[in-house]
Amino acid sequence: MGTHRGVQLMRVPHNESRPAVRASWLDAVVVASQQVAGQCDVIDPDDVHHLLTAFARALPTPASVVERLIMRALLLDVAWRSGRTIHARAHRGHAGRCPFVPTTHLDRFWSAPRQDPVKAFLGWAQAFSEELKRIHPASAASRVARLIRHEYHLQWSLATLGRRFHVTPSQLRRGFTREFGVSIHEYQQVMRVKAAIEHVRNGNIEATALEAGYGS
Repeated sequence: MGTHRGVQLMRVPHNESRPAVRASWLDAVVVASQQVAGQCDVIDPDDVHHLLTAFARALPTPASVVERLIMRALLLDVAWRSGRTIHARAHRGHAGRCPFVPTTHLDRFWSAPRQDPVKAFLGWAQAFSEELKRIHPASAASRVARLIRHEYHLQWSLATLGRRFHVTPSQLRRGFTREFGVSIHEYQQVMRVKAAIEHVRNGNIEATALEAGYGS
């Protein structure tokens, strides 16, 4: 038997040449799990459900009982870690007691052991995101950040954003910096750079120039 990232590759008893865990499958699942874990630290409540469901539905299908068990364990770990991270993210800049417990819905993974692990994860993601949004509705700063991510090419002043989200410019400035660690202007610049990089990857040089502020 061989090993792969700490997981022992078992062999099917009746066929010694065929591993019960495919290395390529395990690689894909582990990498996807690591990627979604990294994204959880910057996600806002409105995007939680989409992120988690997109991750789960893109996972390769397990082809053996052992792969199915490994996927259940990995998804349980992702749910536990991402739930804690996303909840901590919702609390940035907000102190005090909180009634929300990120691990509340994890029983979905072992209450029905024969259930498809992806289906169990999707059920958890739905319940988790609904509870999170109920107890931690998106702040004005998060809603501004979401707007900028989608419309980074526009010029947004504090006064305009304040009127749109019903807060004073000073409240918005302080709240945004506290929650995201940068000013609104700096955040928008980061979004523009990210968009420009994506255009470069896609070979769209004209769009890259426009993102950088050069008209044709």
